[in-house]
Amino acid sequence: MCVRPNCITCVNLLAVLHVLLKSWKKEQTKFKGESLAQAVLLQYSTACSGLHDGDQSDEDSCMSLFSTFIPPTPLQRWFSLLFSMLVISSTSPASAQSSDDASAIAAIESLLKTTQPDMIIADISKSPVAGLFEVSIQNGQSIYVSSDARFFIPGDLYEAKTDGLINLGETKRNVIRRDKIAALSESDMIVYEPSNGRKATVTVFTDVDCPYCRKLHGEVEALNAMGIAIRYLAYPRTGLNTETSVKMISTWCAADRKAMMTSAKRGGDVPLADCENPVASQYQLGREVGVTGTPALVLEDGTILPGYIPAATLGAYLLVDKAQP
Repeated sequence: MCVRPNCITCVNLLAVLHVLLKSWKKEQTKFKGESLAQAVLLQYSTACSGLHDGDQSDEDSCMSLFSTFIPPTPLQRWFSLLFSMLVISSTSPASAQSSDDASAIAAIESLLKTTQPDMIIADISKSPVAGLFEVSIQNGQSIYVSSDARFFIPGDLYEAKTDGLINLGETKRNVIRRDKIAALSESDMIVYEPSNGRKATVTVFTDVDCPYCRKLHGEVEALNAMGIAIRYLAYPRTGLNTETSVKMISTWCAADRKAMMTSAKRGGDVPLADCENPVASQYQLGREVGVTGTPALVLEDGTILPGYIPAATLGAYLLVDKAQP
């Protein structure tokens, strides 16, 4: 039945409806062996069973019940008005539930700000599990909190599907990564573009002094030959205002950024240069989307692959669905 058991308005309306029906002068009129009151209530329950899902056809069916079972009299107008109120209360969003959610979110946020003042909260939202809220924090990770803000569960939430376990936390982070990176301009990246057309794109958070970043860079030409574009974002592992970050700023400010990147990753000197550059903002972005080391490869769907991957392996993975028949 679509009436919510904890909704006082719904319960009261049903009670009034039942009294009105029983007081009607034709109360004893039978419909398939039942009183009219029972018949209408039964039909209401049946027709409205899907209203919580917003089924318009069921709502129309509900609204037509009185024209089906009750002759057009002045009393019908009262029934129709009352019934309309009942349908509206059954199909409208539960304001009490929304209020409860807002209160829970406010309590969770207040507690975290009090007990974890250094935690940067990106978002608090309902999780797929009743009574559990997801708190997304700065580094792209999540914690789950009970609605009374008493219990905390660190880590990811998994959902069992017919094809295996789905990591809901990582799925959400993939979307966030994808959207944040899609919002960037390639003019702020250092891009190695395939000459034979782009079949796939990998965005790499890189560090010019990182040994495995250098190893990956040595295979960019092979990746380009497969049709895979490599787009570099700056992520100095030692942080900002360090020797590595100065090298990366100088690389981004070079007249030929691609040539300077190659030189830097081969251990060559990087002439000091300064300009308006995206190194700090890209480093901050990396921290927000869960980069903890370099190289960090982000695929087009937001999936992150940490560490060095040989060109042949990466190419086979990216192009498996794009191979010519």
